[in-house]
Amino acid sequence: MCRQAELDLIVVGGGIVGLATAVAAQDRGLEVRCFEAARPGVGQSAGRTRIFRHRHERPELVEMAVRARREWERWETRLGHRLVGDEGALVAGPDLEDHARRFETAGVESTQVDPSAQRRALPILASLGETALLDHKGGAIRIRDAVEALVGWLGGRLVLAEVLSLEQADGALEVHTSEGIWRGRHAVLCAGAGTDRLARPLGFELPVSHGCQLRATFGVREGLAGERLACLLDRRDSAASGVYASQCEGRPCYTVGLHSSEVPLPDGTAPIPAAESLSPAVEHTSRYVAENLPGLDPEPVELRLCRTTKLPWGDDASAAWQEGPVTVFAGNNVFKFAPLIGPLLVDSAVSDEVAPELAVPAEVPA
Repeated sequence: MCRQAELDLIVVGGGIVGLATAVAAQDRGLEVRCFEAARPGVGQSAGRTRIFRHRHERPELVEMAVRARREWERWETRLGHRLVGDEGALVAGPDLEDHARRFETAGVESTQVDPSAQRRALPILASLGETALLDHKGGAIRIRDAVEALVGWLGGRLVLAEVLSLEQADGALEVHTSEGIWRGRHAVLCAGAGTDRLARPLGFELPVSHGCQLRATFGVREGLAGERLACLLDRRDSAASGVYASQCEGRPCYTVGLHSSEVPLPDGTAPIPAAESLSPAVEHTSRYVAENLPGLDPEPVELRLCRTTKLPWGDDASAAWQEGPVTVFAGNNVFKFAPLIGPLLVDSAVSDEVAPELAVPAEVPA
């Protein structure tokens, strides 16, 4: 194997967070390489759409979302076109007043909307009840455009290679890959479902649990196909543990996921469930669509299984851990935060101290 010159930063993982980290390092003049075993953005960052939203239970996450939205806008300026839609996001559930207060505190523009205004924002909708909250700067993230933009900005600093191990040798880090060995001063490990496997030999024991969640895509009925459709965050049905949905870019389709469809997996390398085991989740999702989104055909046109990596203190939790020159990042629902997390991980790596925004909360075990 060939041995390369020493790098300032090694990034392991070519999902949205790894790519954002490598671009942030490159922008600061650091010599960086981002290593990805497959096509960038096909792991936990895969899919056609994600929701940018400010709705979070913890005020600090609402504030991070505000900062992340500004970073998305900077990416858009650099790229020359939008990466986050301006459709807005409709929020429904029993705790709207709490969310409205958190929005107001963080300076998030929102409006309480009645059923007629709900349908103006989301014409395929029946009703979310007497009132819902419209997050005006929410919207569908154009996943593929975002990933392709980051890949283009990195150019040859993106290395398509399987990372076999990350080791410390002779006072430096070595990343052993299928394409050679590189040495570096610092490393950020953010490889999605494979993070804890690669981190364990370095002494990290991450408190992550793995799962797999169904997302079903439905066609928009004739007559509504050209309408702009807000994203949807519906927590009214406790049995479903919440519904999230957003428009697909460039297609008259709408993707719907139920949190209750998640299937636990023993580890990040476990195979996804067999197709026949998905029938109850597909039926539940289709039933929700038929009852609440009559502007969609209730028969899905596409099914997608998405891996999840969760931390024990919340569905939207993420954190970084550090040991010597290695910084490890894990979390769930982080796509919307990526333009902010990337620079924070570079800060953490080069300063040898985890950025406060990425630190494990004091009240939970590290």
